[in-house]
Amino acid sequence: MKQLSLPFRVAILLLAIIPFARGDDAATKDLLTSTPWKITLQKGTTIVRNFNKDGSFSTVGKPDEGGQWRVTLNTVVQIHPGGKKDVFDLPLNPNGTTGTASDGETLTAVQVIGTGAETQTAPAAITNQQREDAKAMLVSGPWKFTGIGWGAVCTFTKDGGFAIEGEFGPGGTWSIADNVVSIAYDGRAEVLALPLNPKGTNGKDPNGRPFTAVLQSTANAPAAGGPATAGAATDTASVEAQLEAVPWRFLGTWWYAVRVLAKDGTFTTKGNGESGTWAVANNSVVLTFPDGHKDSFALPLNPNGMHGADKEGNPVLITAGKPDPAPASAHPHSDLDFLKQTPTPGPADIARENAGSIATLVSGPWKFTGRSWTVVRIFAKDGTFTSVNQPKEYGTWKIVGAKINLVYQDGHIDTLSLPLDPKGTDAADRVGIPVLAVLQDTSGAAPTPAPTAAPVASNPAPFGNTAPAATPAPRPQGPTPPPFGTTLPPAQ
Repeated sequence: MKQLSLPFRVAILLLAIIPFARGDDAATKDLLTSTPWKITLQKGTTIVRNFNKDGSFSTVGKPDEGGQWRVTLNTVVQIHPGGKKDVFDLPLNPNGTTGTASDGETLTAVQVIGTGAETQTAPAAITNQQREDAKAMLVSGPWKFTGIGWGAVCTFTKDGGFAIEGEFGPGGTWSIADNVVSIAYDGRAEVLALPLNPKGTNGKDPNGRPFTAVLQSTANAPAAGGPATAGAATDTASVEAQLEAVPWRFLGTWWYAVRVLAKDGTFTTKGNGESGTWAVANNSVVLTFPDGHKDSFALPLNPNGMHGADKEGNPVLITAGKPDPAPASAHPHSDLDFLKQTPTPGPADIARENAGSIATLVSGPWKFTGRSWTVVRIFAKDGTFTSVNQPKEYGTWKIVGAKINLVYQDGHIDTLSLPLDPKGTDAADRVGIPVLAVLQDTSGAAPTPAPTAAPVASNPAPFGNTAPAATPAPRPQGPTPPPFGTTLPPAQ
């Protein structure tokens, strides 16, 4: 057999490499041209350079520093009109790519994160006052991060640390420099663009993909760009008293529970045996279950809705429930008791109240969420109801006293408490386990939304429970995303 010559073998090897290089080239070009790059030379000089898809580049504020760029097997070469070359080493790293300038100086290039103004003017250094304002806003409340396929709620502290709700490890650190907030954890780093906007601040993850951060509590937050106002420290005794005063409703993506926090530091769950201990710590309320896992929600208390996380880091919405009715007095009646009594409504009052309840009930679909299930039901004016994607779950409804009875075709009964609250009405299943019903189309009354998230490969377990082996009734909304910045598992 005739041996192949060396040049021929080299050519074959190059042909085998080229397809892979082309694939890498496409990703490199996309990353290079997606935003401006800030280049810092060894001696401290800084420039901002824009790379265009047509193979040209320009330097902000320096019209004579432009030229052409191209990708080789392991570098990005920037060729100036006079023949000088600057080089970036591959692969590109948005948080710091090394290279060599035309005069031999080493350089570091970092992606510029912002609104696009950097392509017109070089970013100005922030003042000390702007830095202090940004710090004050960052630590004023929890921030909800939403990226491509993930989400998380993070709380930042004045000492430069932060914690991710639902994760009880060391968390990470943050710092402000070069017009960005750098958030470092687990060997990775995200960046937030300055100035911070509590209604939505742009950022990028370690792979250069965009995300948005929104401040969840603005009670102590300064106005964007304005001076900070000091927030009061958490009054633990006051928080504990409020927590003990009413039951608390926990709404996950496909489960619901009502928990009672007692003065002795323990909690129970209505309708099932879940129990444990609770405590106020680190500006949050932490629930500890018998198996040792912890769930939490952030302070300050807001009876209309607080963000929390279960043991998997999945989002949970916590709202205040109705106080349990007081037990009947054992004292004899007084002749003045009639002054404290509420007049008994007459037939006309009852008819008027019932008409309002019926109008609300039939005004749109209602989403019911139980211990480990969720379903949407539609109520008709003729006294019947049906369930979306559940053809066997239908029946009739009727107002009986202070409740609406849902009588199913198999004879069992669920109940809805009156008066109806479109944002969240207490209900109960056939055995009395709490259920929450939320009107999905209120024609002006906005419902309290359940936490939403991108799908992941498996369903999370309910707050303190193990996920059921068999899949329950169809769940219209998807499970929750992985923790801050993690990569989604492959679909199963």
